[in-house]
Amino acid sequence: MDRCMSIGAYHRKLLEEKKPNSCPVKKYKLLWLLVALVVLSALALTWFPKTRFDSIIIHHSASNTDNYESIRRYHAKKGMGDAAYHLLLSNGSTEVPLGSLEATGRYATLSHALGARSIRHNLTGLHICIVGNYETGQVPDNIKPAIAHAIRGLQKKFGIPDSKLLFHRDIGQTKCPGKYFGKKEFLYWLRTLAGECPPSIAAQQDKVIESAGFSIGTAPVRQVVVLMAVLVFFSLGWIAVFHALSVRRHGKALSRNRKAERNRHPLLVGLVRVSCVSVGGASASPEHFSGQRYV
Repeated sequence: MDRCMSIGAYHRKLLEEKKPNSCPVKKYKLLWLLVALVVLSALALTWFPKTRFDSIIIHHSASNTDNYESIRRYHAKKGMGDAAYHLLLSNGSTEVPLGSLEATGRYATLSHALGARSIRHNLTGLHICIVGNYETGQVPDNIKPAIAHAIRGLQKKFGIPDSKLLFHRDIGQTKCPGKYFGKKEFLYWLRTLAGECPPSIAAQQDKVIESAGFSIGTAPVRQVVVLMAVLVFFSLGWIAVFHALSVRRHGKALSRNRKAERNRHPLLVGLVRVSCVSVGGASASPEHFSGQRYV
């Protein structure tokens, strides 16, 4: 072994020679990597939706007749691409039944909203728009159970407490969702009316709420790409760590061998070899004495 060989060169030499145990990533390490990737994927599937939003922000459409398609076209003209909200709840003014939820593209991908001027709340809030103008008119009694059931379902899915149920006016200078949409009344609906939602509407809302994010068969391409990128970076980091540990291990071995080389005096090793030949009739290798120190 060359005394002047660097640790990196020594490691590359081992890899080129393909000696046993020279590969920095052994089979069992690859197995543990596979297990870690499976666990990480499972955590992503269950943890991400639970932590994606920290609040629910409620809007009204400020119009008496609207649905997802009409709001999407209106917001697209303003350069938003899609409706500014994650969900819309129908007031029955169009072909969409009263109380039904409509999921926008933002809800399907759990991406940010554009429903408020607050960047933080657009990023961390789940925005739902209730069709109707509640600045000029009262909230109809027949829609209140549907509102209560939808909000309770979203709270359950995303782990959001009552203290994080916000109105648009709570985070910006606006009257939305209207002066007839009061916070105390709203919380009272949640406590008393959520169970009174018609079964067909409740089932439709539950289906829409569960359609978001990583649900099986509906995982958006964007989230799949992000998850795969995270797994690739995790894999590269895993391999890099074991590679660094392997280099360190070989570096220590090289240092020990260098120390042993320094402890061998060439003249004394030659004398020992001559003595072995003269006494035993066979030559002993200098490496046999590499661990001994001659002074």
